[in-house]
Amino acid sequence: MLISKHSLQKFYTKTEYQKISSKYTNIIENKPSNLKHIYSSLNKSNHEFQPESRLQVIKTEASLRKAHEKIYWALLPSLFGKLFIARTLHGLCGMAFCDEYGVESTLRMISRRWTSELIRDQGNLWLFAKGIFFGSEVIPIHLFGTPFQTSVWQNLTKVPYGTVDHYTSIANNVGKKSAVRAVGSAIGANPIAWLIPCHRIISSNYFLSGYNWGLEKKAALLSHEKTIAPQRLFELQYCCLNTRCKLNSNKVNYLEDSQ
Repeated sequence: MLISKHSLQKFYTKTEYQKISSKYTNIIENKPSNLKHIYSSLNKSNHEFQPESRLQVIKTEASLRKAHEKIYWALLPSLFGKLFIARTLHGLCGMAFCDEYGVESTLRMISRRWTSELIRDQGNLWLFAKGIFFGSEVIPIHLFGTPFQTSVWQNLTKVPYGTVDHYTSIANNVGKKSAVRAVGSAIGANPIAWLIPCHRIISSNYFLSGYNWGLEKKAALLSHEKTIAPQRLFELQYCCLNTRCKLNSNKVNYLEDSQ
């Protein structure tokens, strides 16, 4: 699903939806010729608002078993369906879309990975998420993974908004040129979907390749990023979280791609 019916009716302009939908149709076909055409040149727009630059890794740990951290979690609405979000006292440690496997299966997958105590905290996580998408200065991140994994995840944040990169490039960037498979596994284990943009990584022959939360979700994220500016995307998500938010229906000036 590209956009939930509720989000479409309440937040998007008609022009936005048409442009995003057109890009989505081309991307989800998963044809190398389509993706080469869409990403034939880098997005040259200089966005003042750079979401990835606001991510600040506060703490990294190899194992939750050693960390003895409590994890607080909630299920929240997003432009792309139900969103699982989790944090420790140090910062954001998890984000996952629930549509591909269903809420219960997603929660079971996450609980098996995180052996620490999971505590539902809907109210505080809702406020925390609103702060993320409202544009607060810093998004604190608490990463649980091996040094190799965390180096891969942090490298993903250097892939510019509105562009894509390849597994081989990430392998080169982390000094593991011959370990593309291991890099792919680390990317697949990314614990913070969306904000750490593993969805921007495709195969070197321009196939979408895999995505833990489904290729439709990957195509939806890419079509949004190729069509609207990051500030607009965060505005839309903030209003999805804030039911009293009213967006100006004339805010089409955020559109970046006129194709």
